[in-house]
Amino acid sequence: MSDTPHLLYVGPADDDTDTATPAASVSVTTVTTATGALSELADHTYDAVICEQHLPGAETGLDVLAAIREQDEALPVVLSTAEPDGAVAARATQLAVTEYVPRSDVDLGARVSDILAGADTGDGDSQSQPTAESGDSTTSVSRTLADSVDAIAGSTADSQERKRELQTNNALRELTQLATEEGLTETETIERVLEIGCQWLGVSLGFLNRITDGTHEIAVMAGEHSLFEPGTTTPIEDTYCNRVIETGDMYDVPDATDVESGPTLAQEAGVSCYIGSEISVNGTTYGTLCFADSDPRSEPFSDSERAFLELLVEWVNRELERRRREDELERYENIIEAVDDGVYALDSEGHFEFVNQAMTDLTGYSEAELLGSYTSFIKNDAVVERAESIVQEMIFEDRDDEESFELKIQQASGNSFPAQDHMTLLYDDDERFAGTAGVIRDITEQKRRDEALSGLLDTTRSLMQAQTPQEVAETVIEATESDLGFDHSLVRLYDEETDTLRPAAASDKVPERPVYDADEGFPGDAFQRDDPLVVDEFERVDNYDSDVLMAAMYLPMGGHGVVSIGAPQGHEFTDSDVSVGEILASNAAAAFDRVERERSLLRYESVVENVRDMMYVLDDEGRFQLVTEPLAEWLGYEQESLLGQHPRIVLDQDAIDEFACRIGDLCRQGGTGAVQLETTLETAAGEQRPAEIEVSLLDADQFRGTVGVVRDLTDLKQARAELEDERDRFSYLFNTLPDAVIETETVADESVVRSVNPAFSDVFGYGQDTAVDSQLSDLLRPPDTTHDELPRFDDKRTNGDPFQTELRLMTETGFRDFLFRGVPYSRDGDSVRGFGIYTDITDQRERERRLKLLNRVLRHNLRNDLTVVLGMADALEERIDDEDRRSILQRLQRKAEEMASLSERARDMERSVRRDQYGTDPVDVHTAVSDIVSSYRDGYAGQIETDLPDASVRAGDGRLHRILGELLENSLEHAGDDPSVRIDVQADPRTVSITVADDGPGIPQHELDVVTGDEPITQLHHGTGLGLWLVVWVTETYGGTVDFASGRDGGTVVTLELPRMDT
Repeated sequence: MSDTPHLLYVGPADDDTDTATPAASVSVTTVTTATGALSELADHTYDAVICEQHLPGAETGLDVLAAIREQDEALPVVLSTAEPDGAVAARATQLAVTEYVPRSDVDLGARVSDILAGADTGDGDSQSQPTAESGDSTTSVSRTLADSVDAIAGSTADSQERKRELQTNNALRELTQLATEEGLTETETIERVLEIGCQWLGVSLGFLNRITDGTHEIAVMAGEHSLFEPGTTTPIEDTYCNRVIETGDMYDVPDATDVESGPTLAQEAGVSCYIGSEISVNGTTYGTLCFADSDPRSEPFSDSERAFLELLVEWVNRELERRRREDELERYENIIEAVDDGVYALDSEGHFEFVNQAMTDLTGYSEAELLGSYTSFIKNDAVVERAESIVQEMIFEDRDDEESFELKIQQASGNSFPAQDHMTLLYDDDERFAGTAGVIRDITEQKRRDEALSGLLDTTRSLMQAQTPQEVAETVIEATESDLGFDHSLVRLYDEETDTLRPAAASDKVPERPVYDADEGFPGDAFQRDDPLVVDEFERVDNYDSDVLMAAMYLPMGGHGVVSIGAPQGHEFTDSDVSVGEILASNAAAAFDRVERERSLLRYESVVENVRDMMYVLDDEGRFQLVTEPLAEWLGYEQESLLGQHPRIVLDQDAIDEFACRIGDLCRQGGTGAVQLETTLETAAGEQRPAEIEVSLLDADQFRGTVGVVRDLTDLKQARAELEDERDRFSYLFNTLPDAVIETETVADESVVRSVNPAFSDVFGYGQDTAVDSQLSDLLRPPDTTHDELPRFDDKRTNGDPFQTELRLMTETGFRDFLFRGVPYSRDGDSVRGFGIYTDITDQRERERRLKLLNRVLRHNLRNDLTVVLGMADALEERIDDEDRRSILQRLQRKAEEMASLSERARDMERSVRRDQYGTDPVDVHTAVSDIVSSYRDGYAGQIETDLPDASVRAGDGRLHRILGELLENSLEHAGDDPSVRIDVQADPRTVSITVADDGPGIPQHELDVVTGDEPITQLHHGTGLGLWLVVWVTETYGGTVDFASGRDGGTVVTLELPRMDT
């Protein structure tokens, strides 16, 4: 190191101190920026650089250190701060600083001297000792160097302090001038405040923000930024101001280098430092006053900076409050001047200090005449005395500070008018009485209105007592003269049939008036609009034939008509006239409504009292107003005892609540229609009776009560229970029936399965899940060779008549024969449905086919063989002469003929048991017996008697003729040469009995045993037994019985008991 150390100092320049040569033995050059330092190092040689961390501009000592190290890594550089700063020390170490010196803890000059001393000896250790030869010189230089460095640092600190003090004074002076400056708007004033704050704090942006309902809005702004302008809104949680509002305290962020950790708005705008505080106006949060910059601060905000922000906040608070007060006062002044009432202020002695324009208009005196004059100028002595007494009571006694009273105001013209004075006391800042202020209101019209309204009370009573529309109209005419003071009035009533307004009543001065259409002229206009119409300033109204009327008003009375009122010259309609007239018209409309309701109610009561339905009417309070006699009887009460009662005497609370809820819904939906509810009513005897109640409103426009119709559900409930039982029985039968059953619906000409029973699944192999909703043709398949179609329910079979057919279908075990029985039905008339029952008749058909074959073979062979036998017998008879042998042969021939006859008889019996041969419809027993008796009387000898009922009785079917013929023929053939037969018919509500009695020998026991089933049918020896067997068999197919007995005098009595088919 040379004898004179050369130091480069980077820090604030001191304008008042020459820092270039602080001592003869030390050379110091001062610069303030990194650019200046690099320029000096490029042009000159320095032994060391001393750098302050806090520089005047935006740069910091760390920026200077980084710039120097890019050019020179060996040059000693000392970084200094006033107080220790760990973050600065850490960053400086990373940038290879030679020494970091906090001046509050370390002597800067000594450290720089030690560093230079170490550099001169080539030893980096600052603790190395000087040699003996150079000791004095080195010590002198070091001491001089240390003194020079300390002088530089001290002068710099003094300079900074003086500059800050100067800035503060300038800022305060500007705020003082701003407070007294006039003509600036609120925005311009706040902008100046923000500019002062930005300059003092060394930042580029200042804001006054309005915070409302979680929204941050920039109200005023100083500085420029691409994302910010007045009116910009942001959610409060996205700003630093949110912390200020949440805590109510000042909040600052000196260095937000890691912008991503800050609020959203700070990240987007690149805000790196922030300080702000809350603004409140009259105790209510307004928003925030804050300052910000895109560059971070090298040091935290100082106490003086925070104090200065508090000063600005207080200044802005006061300014905003002052402006709000001025705006409010101006608004009050405008209101006072705009009102029609007179406003005044009196001093403590009772002299006028202020009057508004309305006060001068009311009194007729000018403002100059009133100001300074005593209050008796416009009030008589009695009024003044009364007012002073009231003031005394308000001051010294327990009385409100406001009082209203009526008085007479004296006008400049000498006239007076009734007025109301609303007076209050005024106090100075020391709470001493300073006078009174009041509002004078002209109540002339109010007085007239009160008098008119008082008269309307009597008119209203008369209107409510009127019994007819004509009486109501005449009462309205009387009221227009007595209550409103007009003697030209006319009431027109609306005629709905002709859609016209017909004159109904008029004042004496009104001539006869024509009928108007409902939309004709001024009356029609008012009626159609349902709004009062006032017509001023025309010579003649409605073409009246007498008097000159200057104005008229037309007041609609609801849908009932219009009242027309004319005003003569010199009497214009006032607001009070119109208002009272509207009240009169409204009362008249209510009276017309009442008359209509009462007349309708009389008709309604007359109708209701004469109907036998169970009905009631509840008024608007929910109490019985009317109960029909059938309902009272059904409930077990006297009709009169229910009137005025609440339904809770027959309904429980839950039902009442449900009714109230449903009626409320009906009102909200416009009041039309009705609601139906099922409930239980309790009779006077405590019996619970199910009922359905249909409720509707008496008036859809206004709730006036409800009307209800009650229906007894006792039979319906019982029918429902029986139907439920029937449904359960049907379900049981459906599921347990051994035959396959299927329910189908015809959809687009296809039978679609809706349900199947378990037997169907067992027979055809399709479960419920598979079968339901499938087409029937997909489940059931006839043989391919038959080309048969499955039976189907169609529109021709919707009347419920069952039908049947036989068909062959594929099953789980192959093709089988079924008897199909279909029962169609229709559900709500919208589709054709039916139940199909498939009875397996495969075994029966097999037996029938075998019997048919056997029958055919036997009859054929028997007939042929018997023919041969008879032929051979005839041949033998011609060759036999022996009488004994001829007798035997003849017996043989008779037996053969009997056998041939028996074969034909059996064939005939087979046809008889088939129902379709004789008809399936029930027959009239009387007619059947008469026809059979008539046919046999011609062919047989003997006597046949009958005893038949007069009334028609139906039973059996067409086969009844055959079995009656068998009985009658059997009696006639076997009863001898002169038989006697009697047929009796008797009927009761359920059965009919037919008795055939003869006087013959009776039925042989062996034949009777076969007929009754005691012996097999093969033991029948002739046709008689077969006929009786047929009688028994057919009767039993009817569900009847056959009784065989002997008569008292012999013979046979056969009684058939058959079920009747006509009951």
